[in-house]
Amino acid sequence: MTRIPPTSGAIRFRLTPDASAASFERGTDLMQPHRSVPWSLSLFTLADSKIGAGFLSLAQKDGLITPDLITHCRELTNGKRGRGGILSHYLFALEQPFFLDLSVQPLLLIVGPDHIKAAQFALARDWVYDSSSQTHKFFQAYSGDIVWHDLNVRLHQRMRDDASL
Repeated sequence: MTRIPPTSGAIRFRLTPDASAASFERGTDLMQPHRSVPWSLSLFTLADSKIGAGFLSLAQKDGLITPDLITHCRELTNGKRGRGGILSHYLFALEQPFFLDLSVQPLLLIVGPDHIKAAQFALARDWVYDSSSQTHKFFQAYSGDIVWHDLNVRLHQRMRDDASL
């Protein structure tokens, strides 16, 4: 299994039956509207925003993150605020499942050790001719979700393991 880097950290929120810490396990993640993934704020978003300062300060105090990690997150985003909006997803490892919403043009942000590369998906995009304006207009032809999980990674690992016996 691939080790996920510290930059993959995020704050997620849980809905709990009451305000006690004991009810945390009985709670559920706050989910994004119309999506089957938890709502979260990435370390990249927190490191590059004023509202993130309080969360980051508390996380540092509790020993969850270091000042160097925050600096590294800021360097990776290179001052591009909002890089990880609600329609994007960070990918840190090949084995990591990720979510694509076909009703929009999702953005996959692939995080390397010293850079972030963006991949915009227009898989379900199509166009139609609008006779009233005499132009072509693009639209998302499909709706629905895709969760990608590369099974070939496991298959290749198993084949390598079998070959070494």
